[in-house]
Amino acid sequence: MAAKPDKPSDKTEAPPKRGKILWISAIVLVVLACGVAAGWYFTRPAATEESAEEQPSRKRSETVFVKLEPFTVNLADEGGERLAQVAIVLELADKQSEAVLARNLPIVRNNLLLLLSSQHTGSLLSMDGKLALAREIAARAGVALGWKEEAAAKEATATTAVKTAAKAAPAARHAVQANPVVAVHFSQLLVQ
Repeated sequence: MAAKPDKPSDKTEAPPKRGKILWISAIVLVVLACGVAAGWYFTRPAATEESAEEQPSRKRSETVFVKLEPFTVNLADEGGERLAQVAIVLELADKQSEAVLARNLPIVRNNLLLLLSSQHTGSLLSMDGKLALAREIAARAGVALGWKEEAAAKEATATTAVKTAAKAAPAARHAVQANPVVAVHFSQLLVQ
């Protein structure tokens, strides 16, 4: 008699449980690693290009806010029928700058009146125009307080040269006075 071949079984064999456990473990480890990496990324301190000794020594707690009287000016648009009402708060580096501002307030107000009256409606209505105006106000107020804008501009263009020279010879580094006007904040800006 001939041997009968084995009947194929109707049941398919399940893959071993060991393979499933390994895959699940690998996926869990990858998810945990991603979570740890994301946690590190979002909680790490922000990296700066300057070292701690090169950063300005100003602290946010030392700044002083000085509210200026509101300005009402005719804008430089054709026809001269447009007005702007602007209220400004200057953020100064320290109390000493506040004292200098108090002594030079007529000069600062004159510089800002001339600047504001030279603006056009379109520039005051756009975000870029407002930011540019705030930078110009800070520069003009800083100059009135004794800040040397030209020296700061030269310093900004030579920053990389100074940094490399400072590494080679620390005595070659020189400090340029920072603008005493840290920031300009608009508390009112109305264009009619």
